[in-house]
Amino acid sequence: MVSTSTLLAFIPVFLFLSLLPGLCMTLALSLGVSLGFKRTTWFMYGELLGVFLISLMAILGVSIIILDFPFLFNIIKWGGSFYLIYVGIKMFMSSSEESMFGDQSTNESTRKGLFIKGFLSAIYNPKGWLLLMSLYPTYIDYKKNLWIQSSSLLSISLLIEGSVMCLYILSGAKLRSYIQKNNKEKYIKKISGAMIACVGLMIIIV
Repeated sequence: MVSTSTLLAFIPVFLFLSLLPGLCMTLALSLGVSLGFKRTTWFMYGELLGVFLISLMAILGVSIIILDFPFLFNIIKWGGSFYLIYVGIKMFMSSSEESMFGDQSTNESTRKGLFIKGFLSAIYNPKGWLLLMSLYPTYIDYKKNLWIQSSSLLSISLLIEGSVMCLYILSGAKLRSYIQKNNKEKYIKKISGAMIACVGLMIIIV
């Protein structure tokens, strides 16, 4: 079992990292605005699966391979950056007459599309890889039962990540209600697109 002192140290650190408005949370907020809370939860499910896989690799030490072969990390970094820039520009350039709240039947807005988008957002998030690779080994005692510790920390991590993402999606959904009342869809659409594209550019620059 994970000691109480370890949990008391791990939980606030992971909570703080999850609260930071990074790549996935920015997308969750934007999707909450455009699609509402219920539909955006499929994005969250995909993102949580991605976080789970990265966390598991970090605990097992597999993710160290990424550091030993920088080109693999660069693939993740550039892939994530261009993916975000593409999504942001696509949203920014969409017709102002095209409502954000109309029929969202495109492939990217289906349950499967949102799930895949969430998964790719987690996998293509280089900051996520770096943070999780440095975080988990700090709180794992490799002399004790690894699977018990892993299951405990992973369960807590996913619970925190999911809860924080729900808050971001809910914030977007609340903003959606405000937009609908004030008929300002086109402005928020462009702001959301610009924000997502800027996150992609920041990943390249930093």
